[in-house]
Amino acid sequence: MAKSRRKKSPARPAGHRASWRGQFTFGLVSFEVEAFNALNREQGDIHFHQIHAQCHNRIKYQKVCPIHGEVAQDEIVSGYEFEKGKYVELDPDDLQALRKESDKALTLEAFVTVDTVDPLYFDGRMYYLAPVGPAAQRPYSVIVEAMTEKERCGVGHLIMSGK
Repeated sequence: MAKSRRKKSPARPAGHRASWRGQFTFGLVSFEVEAFNALNREQGDIHFHQIHAQCHNRIKYQKVCPIHGEVAQDEIVSGYEFEKGKYVELDPDDLQALRKESDKALTLEAFVTVDTVDPLYFDGRMYYLAPVGPAAQRPYSVIVEAMTEKERCGVGHLIMSGK
């Protein structure tokens, strides 16, 4: 009996929260995935903070209402200014409903060799994908195995955080 060369697909990393969750689509294939930050920001680049020159305490940015003072995050909603100083509150579910289904998916357009993509297009943010649930394991594994065997990477598009 021949041994399977199939690699076990990654599970959700312990202690990590997904940055994005949605559908992975390629042609007629679609399954749910999660995207996780591939870089550990704490061990990566040097980051500078703004501090007060006199006492060297870190500068804080607080959410403040001019009438009520500091506001808790759960009291903040989105609004559209339709007239100077007048707003209409927007429900998050209504905003979500405005998004097209294609905006909620990572759509793979093509498989290319790694050297095909100019490094100019890399912005330093890297994510890795993990399948969500048992139904996603098989198609995810097949795509990863094919990409590995053919030494290809996928090129696609995704809207994350509205961008």
